[in-house]
Amino acid sequence: MIEDQGLRIRRSRMPRRVVSRLRRRIILTIVTVGIFLTMIALETHFWEESHIWGKIAWSTRCFIPFMREPLAELLVAPNVTMPDGSVRKCTKLAEVFVPGFRIPTKNACDEGVRLLVTVISHPKNLTSRNAIRATWGNMLKETGYAQVLFFFGRVRDRSTQKRINAESQVYRDIVQTNNPEDWKTLVLKEYAALIWIKTHCRNVKAILKTDDDVYVNPKNLIQYFETVKLKENVITGVKNPGLCNDWNQRDFKNLILDSSLPDNAYPLKHYPPHLAMNYFYTFETLGPLIDAGKRINFWAMNGDLFISGLLTALANVTVVNDARFAVLFGDTALNLIPSSRTWKFFFSQAIVVAHNPIHKPHERHHLYPEALFQIHKILFGSSLQ
Repeated sequence: MIEDQGLRIRRSRMPRRVVSRLRRRIILTIVTVGIFLTMIALETHFWEESHIWGKIAWSTRCFIPFMREPLAELLVAPNVTMPDGSVRKCTKLAEVFVPGFRIPTKNACDEGVRLLVTVISHPKNLTSRNAIRATWGNMLKETGYAQVLFFFGRVRDRSTQKRINAESQVYRDIVQTNNPEDWKTLVLKEYAALIWIKTHCRNVKAILKTDDDVYVNPKNLIQYFETVKLKENVITGVKNPGLCNDWNQRDFKNLILDSSLPDNAYPLKHYPPHLAMNYFYTFETLGPLIDAGKRINFWAMNGDLFISGLLTALANVTVVNDARFAVLFGDTALNLIPSSRTWKFFFSQAIVVAHNPIHKPHERHHLYPEALFQIHKILFGSSLQ
């Protein structure tokens, strides 16, 4: 009798356990889906910083540990070999910068060009450049008023230089600066691009700076260019997710790896916000940025961090956040569901579809050429336009 009663009790408790487990699984599923949708929402234009929900989402993003990029390892005061052979630190950018261009391509900006896209590239990334020329770059050029140009640094290898010369002869869309092609001198290449634009593209109204491993949505960029009110001394893009409130309060000196530098080496007390990978600005903004470069020391760092962070701060250029300029995780999306139209809405919201920025310094994450073709096909159909 007692055994039968105990058996009935155990049987009555089993459904409760099942319900409890089911309830936990449902809650876990809802939370997981919620996090995933929030991450996607953070990258669409519905979540711009100017919108109240955008501000909430942006603040929430700052509490996600794996989305915070360690900036200290990007800031280095390098030893610079001067023309006389001496080695110096904290040399002025103007003293290190090599003026002039190996391949100037002076006539790339004719009178009809009003929108210029500058693509920071590397000589070896020929397949990426050809993918851009066949997809979004081609569609932009078909407007008749947009131009896409690739910027290189100087190379030492003669065979590589011959290939660059041959490519330039065919496409007429390459500008090669006299500054060396190297990560440590990436700042000089991007600064040279500013000077080239100011010298040779006086009819251009606006510029989009980007890289050769992202997809620019030509339809959305054109729509943005034609509808946005162009403002002087304003630069627009996606603020780096690593720069949350506490980063903005960090002393610039504390972010530098070399503690032996004098106090006057640091251009600012606090580290400024900067834009990730892509940024949009007007021709009139070039002058203040170039002038600021003449007053600052040379730092071996990410070029975007230098141009859209340090120079904009010194030039009093306003940094505006717009999430459409770097809809992230394009590579992750394609890896999850390759060649699926599931991502059409995700990609169609973007001005620029970018790769996953969450990585360690020694890892490389890109939208490879095949991904550029995939996204183009998802957005515009099977035929390349």
